[in-house]
Amino acid sequence: MKRNPFIIGLVGLPGAGKTTVTEFLEKHGFVRVILSDIIRDELKQRGIVEPSREILQNTGNEMRRMYGPDVLGKRAIKQLRSMGGNKFVIDGIRNNSEIIYLKKQKNFLLLGITAASRVRFMRLKKRKANPLKKSYKEFLLQEERENALGTATTGLRVIDCLKQCQIRLKNTTTKQALEKQLQAFLITHSMV
Repeated sequence: MKRNPFIIGLVGLPGAGKTTVTEFLEKHGFVRVILSDIIRDELKQRGIVEPSREILQNTGNEMRRMYGPDVLGKRAIKQLRSMGGNKFVIDGIRNNSEIIYLKKQKNFLLLGITAASRVRFMRLKKRKANPLKKSYKEFLLQEERENALGTATTGLRVIDCLKQCQIRLKNTTTKQALEKQLQAFLITHSMV
């Protein structure tokens, strides 16, 4: 890894557009690390190959309790260092301790992607890969897990993480509108 790479940390609730953002950034030379993939790797070592969202969430919290609340941030940085390159995006930050650790990295920016719950629900229902099969009420209950599962130190706290973002982009209309915001963001921060 070259000295002082750009690192974007990405925060957003399910359906906000994190995958769309990371795909856009990859087209602009960024390398992606997904925090839930780090949890999946841990689960594979335990013999679990197709975990549910709930198992991923519970295991992430367990890892934070066992290895420290910033374990996923530390493992992400370790992965980035082994990949080489100078522009990275860390997708799926959901814990305050991860942010505290990542903010210690030079050239780190925390980017939040937001959209109203009904908009996110409809996106998740319509997506091709793994479409949401829950009702809106069940979706809202799942969302509560994203904001309050586990302790304040080791648990999921997406809303708290969004509050810490230096920049927040609203993704309420089209993919093209979001990409236009992202292009402006990259130019403003000299990342293109």
